Amino acid sequence: MQKVLVVNISSKIGSGSSNIKNIEFELTELNQHLSDGWYISKYDIVTTQNTTNFSIVYQLSK
Repeated sequence: MQKVLVVNISSKIGSGSSNIKNIEFELTELNQHLSDGWYISKYDIVTTQNTTNFSIVYQLSK
C-alpha cells in the first residue's frame, strides 16, 4: 500500500534588522502515519520562484 502526503512550508520575510522569520512546525500528520507503521519510501522537495515557499512530497509505504 502507498500514500502520498504533501507538506507546504513557507517563511515570512519581515522588515528591520532581522529580515527573515522562520516558521517552526511539527508534522503531526506525518508523525501519526509513521507511528501507524508507514515508512517514507521516497520524498521530493519542490521549490517555486518565490524562495520563501516550498513543498515536500512524501511517498509512504506500508
